[in-house]
Amino acid sequence: MPHSSPIHPDLILDKRYKIVRMLGQGGFGRVYLAENLNRFHEYCVLKEFAPQVKGTAVLQRAAELFQREAGVLYQLHHPQIPEFRELIQTHLNGEDYLFLVQQYIEGPTYWELLEQGQKFSETDALGLLLDLLPVLEYIHAQGVIHRDISPDNLIQQRFTGKPVLIDFGGVKQVAATAVRQLTQQPIPTQLEKPGYTPIEQRYGKASAASDLYALAVTILVLLTGKNPADLYDAHQRTWCWRQTLRLNPQFAAVLEKMLAERECDRYASTQEVRQALQPLVRSHPVSQAQTLAVARAAQPAQPAAPARQPKAKSSVSRAKTWVVAPIARQPVAPTPPPAPPAPALAPAPVSPAPSSVQPPKRSFLGFLGNLVSWLVIKPIYYLLLKPIWYLVKKLLILGISVLVFVGVSYWFGPALLAWLKDSIIPSSQVADSVAGSSCQEQVLKRYEALNLPTGSFYPQVNEKFYAQHPELKGRTLTSKPEDAPLRQDWCQIADEVLDQTERSQQKLK
Repeated sequence: MPHSSPIHPDLILDKRYKIVRMLGQGGFGRVYLAENLNRFHEYCVLKEFAPQVKGTAVLQRAAELFQREAGVLYQLHHPQIPEFRELIQTHLNGEDYLFLVQQYIEGPTYWELLEQGQKFSETDALGLLLDLLPVLEYIHAQGVIHRDISPDNLIQQRFTGKPVLIDFGGVKQVAATAVRQLTQQPIPTQLEKPGYTPIEQRYGKASAASDLYALAVTILVLLTGKNPADLYDAHQRTWCWRQTLRLNPQFAAVLEKMLAERECDRYASTQEVRQALQPLVRSHPVSQAQTLAVARAAQPAQPAAPARQPKAKSSVSRAKTWVVAPIARQPVAPTPPPAPPAPALAPAPVSPAPSSVQPPKRSFLGFLGNLVSWLVIKPIYYLLLKPIWYLVKKLLILGISVLVFVGVSYWFGPALLAWLKDSIIPSSQVADSVAGSSCQEQVLKRYEALNLPTGSFYPQVNEKFYAQHPELKGRTLTSKPEDAPLRQDWCQIADEVLDQTERSQQKLK
């Protein structure tokens, strides 16, 4: 690490970011690998923002400019985009510094894979394109243009194999604006990347078509192993890659349109590119769900790194947010001579795997299904089936209740009736059962003459009668001849009760 820098390993910034090492240095500042002590020592990247801007007040204005112009980057949350955590301002050795904190992505850049001798086939290139189009579609929907797509700014994530899009060019644009407005100094480095930047972006206008242009150049560089300058005829202002590369005609046509000189001649959105690739996806043996798998055996052996510390070579790519790619970079391995023209890829009988690129017909069928559901099925359910089911439930409950009542009556009815007869039938029924007999008439006359209360006389007589005849078990007497002796006994007991009552009344007088 340069001695002129006050930032060194083990230095802790903002009371939480412990510097591990410097990853690289460019025209806009240094880039460091750090540990976040407040997030379980998670690795992160600290990028020095506009180091040419000095002074607390001026740096504050630079921070405000970043929040205003690039604050939308904090809202990007995608597994193939490093998260923008925060912009911190710290004071060190009498000077103030601004650092942009980002998520650390471990893995080699695609340019490093080329330098290691990795060859990319047409299937690999198509898989990479299909993996990146949804990422661009996401950021474009947020109003963000990357502005700096190239093999340097694509990392193959070590654990998932997915391509990750790093180093948004908008950050460099804001840093350059801060330097120009706040220091009146010339911009320290170029903002465009030769060969990857379309003409409209050089004049300050960038759109989704600009990112698609740079993505197509990236695909060609990976397929050929050559720099963009070797694939472009500056005099004719045309791409000449077809002289050394043979592709499926459909794939080649898509790349040609993405590389059109004029912005209006290119695809205007990622959706248009995906739609143009649909026939190729259906016939080609690669699907959009496939990730670009790079053979590990082709990579040279790397020395073992200390625990928890990433490899230095893979990490240098994080510094290239601030470094412009050279005009004439040559890969290590020479390009083989042009191969003879290969026949167009025949349609493979393999159905494509499920992917986010769906034919329009499928979405129309989904819309039609929803329409039928709302207009036919749901009205039938709520207006017809639901009331019928409600009525059926009520009838079922009523039927079950009737069955339960009948069953209870059948099993417990006789015992219940006997209990009711013993509990509810008036005690005078015993006396009524012996009606018509002479003794009963005499008892009734004496009862009326003494003016006795009904509620006490008959229970008293019945209690004594059944006490003398326990064999009856409370049975009511009938008018049958066999009950005549019992009726006579009842009358005799009634006379005794009346005699006792009469004597009691005489004593009271």
